[in-house]
Amino acid sequence: FSQGRVPQQGAPMEVYRNPVSSFVAAFLGTSNLLEATVRGGMAIVDGVAFPGLAMAAGLGPAGPATLSFRPEDLVAGPGPADDCAAAVDGRLVFRRDLGATSELHVAWGGRTLVALAPAAAAFAPGGELRLGFRHGRGGCWRDEPGPRRTAPRARLPVPDDRD
Repeated sequence: FSQGRVPQQGAPMEVYRNPVSSFVAAFLGTSNLLEATVRGGMAIVDGVAFPGLAMAAGLGPAGPATLSFRPEDLVAGPGPADDCAAAVDGRLVFRRDLGATSELHVAWGGRTLVALAPAAAAFAPGGELRLGFRHGRGGCWRDEPGPRRTAPRARLPVPDDRD
């Protein structure tokens, strides 16, 4: 419930994969929520275009928006992410080993993104890496006024470069 109403109904995986708001995206697990601008029907964050996103009905061709990507929708690596719709360069600030996978917290543009990678991947905190955003994943919408639930694990502080 959000403000006494059910914000989205559907099968659990459908709602998880296709949330309609930041509240729903964060309520159902970790989600990377990015403030964006829509121009010409394409979402843009810090000058990086994100083509091929599921754009919410009524979003319009321009204006503020929110992007959502689940950690499993990001690809981490040392080089270009050729099979991705967009890619950014970041710095690994934290790594949590989860058995077969590792949760990576990557600083980019003053925010921390959460990605998953195979546990065997050789990523060390402080190292540079490239994050790719998988084709056909993620969503874009304009949030309604009201509470914006955030995922606490995705909100680690970004250390200062002087540390």
